Amino acid sequence: MTDTSPDGVTITATHVAFTASEPRVSVLVPVGLVPISSGPASVTYGDPAGDPDDITAHRTLTVRRWSTVTGHAPSAEAVALLALHDAPLSDDWTGPAMATTLDGAAARTRPFRDHDGIVGSVTTCPLIDSTVTVRATWHPDDRAAPALLDRSATDARLLHVDDLMVDRGSLHHPRVGISVAFPIGWDITTVAADRLTLVNGPTTITIDRGDHDRLAVAGTPIDVVPPLTLTVTADAAADPSHLRAIADGPEPLTVDAVGVDSTTRADTMAILASLRTHPR
Repeated sequence: MTDTSPDGVTITATHVAFTASEPRVSVLVPVGLVPISSGPASVTYGDPAGDPDDITAHRTLTVRRWSTVTGHAPSAEAVALLALHDAPLSDDWTGPAMATTLDGAAARTRPFRDHDGIVGSVTTCPLIDSTVTVRATWHPDDRAAPALLDRSATDARLLHVDDLMVDRGSLHHPRVGISVAFPIGWDITTVAADRLTLVNGPTTITIDRGDHDRLAVAGTPIDVVPPLTLTVTADAAADPSHLRAIADGPEPLTVDAVGVDSTTRADTMAILASLRTHPR
């Protein structure tokens, strides 16, 4: 997927953000994959028109949330095994489980092989009363797939209300309908019904749903995962310490960053680039 910004810069995207509403997980899916099926608390992404002779047609991603609140709750290892056998051709593990993260929370990923030669991995993230799994498959000759699908797992975001109590790497505001990743050192000072405010030293970033009419439309697009398009503008006085951003979409998103200086500018731009929108 490519897009051309107003200043002629061509942006090539590798992933598209989807909100998997059934498992309540935001996931980055490699370009070309779309939702093809769903089940109890799960969504599978694939290429419905993929050419069987094209090795990239074997890329799939299944995101599922398993409830573990029952009296006989399955262990994380048991859930990983259930996810392994989520497809009829799954064979067995081909290596040990390795430590990783999913949205900053501790997780483990383990490789497997199908009977037809397709390979893949299952990433398992045990939470308070559920376990999230990300099951990926690809053709063994598809050299680009492992890194692309690994990012889908590690950069997923937990959106369930119970996940608010999980030590994770992103913040989800369900009323505003956004999630954002922010570095250590930033404090959450306001979580109002329609607004999120982050502060670090002299810099304050306010994110809310608002009217684009008060903002200039010309500006500098920054690299944000599609389908969100974010344009950063200066305020009317062209004050470099005051940045504003607008996001395209059916519900306009506005961002005001004031007091931006040399110590916080890089973080501020990274925070803006990490924004994702979700259904409210």
